[in-house]
Amino acid sequence: MSGNHIFIKKSNTSPPKIDSFSKRNSSFEEKTHCQAKHNELCIENGIKNLSDKHKNQSFSKGEIDTPNRTLSTPNSQKPSHNLLLSFNSPTVPFVTSSMKLPPLPPSTPTETQKLLLDMSPEPVFVTPRSIPKYTLHDLEKERSKLRTEIVNLESQLRGREAEINELRMHVAKIENIVSIMEREKNDLIISWEKERLEFKNLASLSADSKTTSPIIDQALLTELETKHQEQLTNLANDLHRQYSQKHHQKVQALKISYEKKYEAKINTLQEKLEETNRMLENEQKEKMEIISMSEELMKVMEERGEKEQKK
Repeated sequence: MSGNHIFIKKSNTSPPKIDSFSKRNSSFEEKTHCQAKHNELCIENGIKNLSDKHKNQSFSKGEIDTPNRTLSTPNSQKPSHNLLLSFNSPTVPFVTSSMKLPPLPPSTPTETQKLLLDMSPEPVFVTPRSIPKYTLHDLEKERSKLRTEIVNLESQLRGREAEINELRMHVAKIENIVSIMEREKNDLIISWEKERLEFKNLASLSADSKTTSPIIDQALLTELETKHQEQLTNLANDLHRQYSQKHHQKVQALKISYEKKYEAKINTLQEKLEETNRMLENEQKEKMEIISMSEELMKVMEERGEKEQKK
């Protein structure tokens, strides 16, 4: 690199998204304010150093050595350039001979780099290049994306609301079931307590009955046995009557059903008998007629024979 060169660090600015642009405005303004102060101080120091160098040194000498790089003078054999401050890009500070330049990147992977901080200032003023460019097409795309996201979120919200309503209905049903079960449980507890009291009363009565005389117990047993036998006999008679009535009804129903079934057959058979009788009568009549005809023929034949014999 020759002297009087201006070292420019190109900032790879890519247009951010619309969502992050509004968030980065505040941080960008703070950075620009700090960087403006830093660049003003750098420019003042550079101008002072240049004036001192022009007064005390002549540019007829060779190259000026720096800690990490060398800067050449205008009288050197290397191509010379004038010191120009590019106001079109105010983000770039110019470099003087007294300023320390950052070290070059390591040439090999094993070589270590001492300075880790990049002290190059960022843009101070907003220029047309630094402002991200957006077209109507990009804005429409972003708007359509946002609309689709809104629609998807609304659909998800509706689905969640439907699920919440279903869960509420389910919870209400479960609460109703729980209330019904609690009522049943309370009823069962009350009935169980009543049965327990009745059982206690019966136990106390049985204990009292054991203390009574055994004669009374035997009389009660005989009375109970007689009553039980009477009830059994009555039940047996009732059952026999009911069974006999049912049997009689079944027999009558079977008779009626069989009569209905065989009436048609009997009628058909009677008709067939009548037809056969008629056929027999007709045949007998025909036979009698044939016999009478044969007798007449015999008589005629006999008469003819007698006449022939007489002749």
